[in-house]
Amino acid sequence: MIALWADASAGLPLLPNDFWTTTFPANSTTCGPLNSTSGWHLVDATQPCWTFPFVNPAYPEVHAFDWNVPATAADHTCVMVIIESADDPIDPAVRSSNEVRPWLLVPNHRQIALRNLHIISANAPGNSPRGLEPMIVRNFDRENPLEIMIAQSGMFKGARIGLVLPPNVSLTGNGLRAASMLNPAETKYAQQLGLDSARMFLVTDANTKIPMPAVPFGSATKIGIWYDTGNAPPPGTSGRFTIITRQGKTVTGGSTFLLRVPWEKK
Repeated sequence: MIALWADASAGLPLLPNDFWTTTFPANSTTCGPLNSTSGWHLVDATQPCWTFPFVNPAYPEVHAFDWNVPATAADHTCVMVIIESADDPIDPAVRSSNEVRPWLLVPNHRQIALRNLHIISANAPGNSPRGLEPMIVRNFDRENPLEIMIAQSGMFKGARIGLVLPPNVSLTGNGLRAASMLNPAETKYAQQLGLDSARMFLVTDANTKIPMPAVPFGSATKIGIWYDTGNAPPPGTSGRFTIITRQGKTVTGGSTFLLRVPWEKK
């Protein structure tokens, strides 16, 4: 298994041309060097690859890795994880054709996953990250209803998450409470995004599933993701929450928001 990250502000870059022959060759238990000029970087340069000697089908393995997010990481960053085994290899055609386009690799190969990250830092030490971020919600499926799923178990204690909606759009469901929390700057930004600052809902549960009935098939709408970490968390710490859209068993979009509190400069 290998984990990579890249700046996705202008769209994901191609993998390096020698990725499948040098960095992640077939039938190898080690990884080679990664050409970082491609825009992709190793999550852990000291141990680029991980190997599981055995996975019991009744007790699947879960691997966690620490990522020291660089201060220069873009607001929109993506992490890609690739894993294969002798019993479930990546299609050989990927390597023989040297396919390096992430937008084709990820949806067509179950061994490759991608996570969108929004990395947000407080303006100064001692401040709390707070703001409003736009998110596009699309309906790809005629049969299955569109749902928004929110998980904020990784957030700071006392932090709050909210959804700001377009005019004439409302939400119902458990774990929501109508509220008015936007400050003047956030209200102005919401108006620029075409959102109604009066149509805001606080997410009151750590894990919430919300039906989104107002998006017709084949169309999209824009919503606002509001966050406030509350009292200033300690410098050098971070919190996170994840929002995904799902239709049936298919995840159709979403992001993980990583909120960072910078260290005080000495």
